[in-house]
Amino acid sequence: MRLSTEHWAHRVNQVIRVVVVATDPARREELCELLAAVPGLRVTAAGAELPRRRGHRGEVLLVQHDFGSDDTRLIELGRLSRRRRVVVTSMSQLRSDIWMAVSCGALGYATSDAELVPALRSAAEGRPHRPYFLGDPPAWLDLPHLTDRVFAYVRERERAQYHRLIHDHVLQTLEGLALSPSITDVEVKALLSREAGALRRFIRAGVGEDVRPLLTELRSIIARHDRKPLDVVLRTDGHTTPPLADQTLRALADAANEALCNVSKHAAAPSAAVTVTAAPDAVSIRIVDSGVGFNRRTTRPGFGLNESIVARMQSVGGNATIESIPGRGTVVELTGPAIRVPSRPEHRAA
Repeated sequence: MRLSTEHWAHRVNQVIRVVVVATDPARREELCELLAAVPGLRVTAAGAELPRRRGHRGEVLLVQHDFGSDDTRLIELGRLSRRRRVVVTSMSQLRSDIWMAVSCGALGYATSDAELVPALRSAAEGRPHRPYFLGDPPAWLDLPHLTDRVFAYVRERERAQYHRLIHDHVLQTLEGLALSPSITDVEVKALLSREAGALRRFIRAGVGEDVRPLLTELRSIIARHDRKPLDVVLRTDGHTTPPLADQTLRALADAANEALCNVSKHAAAPSAAVTVTAAPDAVSIRIVDSGVGFNRRTTRPGFGLNESIVARMQSVGGNATIESIPGRGTVVELTGPAIRVPSRPEHRAA
């Protein structure tokens, strides 16, 4: 049962001063009218920009924020929350958006007008007020600096939008073609099903808890290349890996796929081995083939080696090394950094 605004007003005798910030003039006016009708609340200022002054003692800043529209404002909000008690209101109920507000130092988060007064009262008393469905915090919340957390959050939000686009268009098309009676070639239908499955796994992939998501990706990749005359085996060192950021996991898997594509097309190798090794701060994948090899001094590397392998790993803070001897095969080693997970502090802006 939700408490009425009158109940809250009688519980707290002092008047709570509220500064309203909303870029949309209509929403700003609506918030001011709503709060003006609540006993015990007084709107002392309203505007479109975050205030720079310190504010009165006990004053609460109510910020209406449209996540995804102006992410630089989150950094400003985080700095402001060191001096002010902040409540964020937004229609978004995405857990990542709410955790971002928490990371910026917001004491309260209101997804509806009915939550505004309880959130403001709690913030005035120095108590947090957050949705009950928040769940576990994302991995990026452990990053030590606010700017790093904002950038990681923005990447996660953009990735989610990208995944929805793939799911709603590319994946649906592939799965539709795989089931279409107009396609009768068994190998083509099998290829469409495999590619659709790989896309669906890519969409579902998040931050890895251990080696299993990476091994799942590698097994799927190897299944596409493990056909005569090439025999591909997967080996692991048996140790649990440190957590990997999703972009690192994807880079490792995609670079390994490119390396195996090169083995299939150029190496003329009867066999190849893929070995996954875990260390406390990194994960490595070693792809070794017994093919014809090449001379790196005289052979100009193509786009696949330079961009799809080396540059891809460098883009996530990892690295790739390629060694080859003519007549004796090639070794590609990929290394991706693990997420640094410090002890979990109280999540206030820093």
